[in-house]
Amino acid sequence: MLTLEPKLGAFLLNTTQSGDLQEAFHKIFSEYLSLKLNALEKTISDLEKKYSRDYEHFLLFYKSNHDEIIENDFYLWDETKSLLEHYKEIQKTWI
Repeated sequence: MLTLEPKLGAFLLNTTQSGDLQEAFHKIFSEYLSLKLNALEKTISDLEKKYSRDYEHFLLFYKSNHDEIIENDFYLWDETKSLLEHYKEIQKTWI
């Protein structure tokens, strides 16, 4: 049984237009996961377009081209890949 403070429960029900609190929470969390995954995938896609290569080929490029922008993109790409895998695993167990 899902228990929330009344104001938050009303907000969830109103936002999802659901009559069931558990269903509303499930819907919100499922949509959050989808939005998060889409945002992470877009970040990776943008980086692939920026460098005209996938992550593995970017690593070779990064090793021979160290400047601040490339280094920042390396850390962004690396973190984004890790988060994408993390959220995919969560989504597998949630759905």
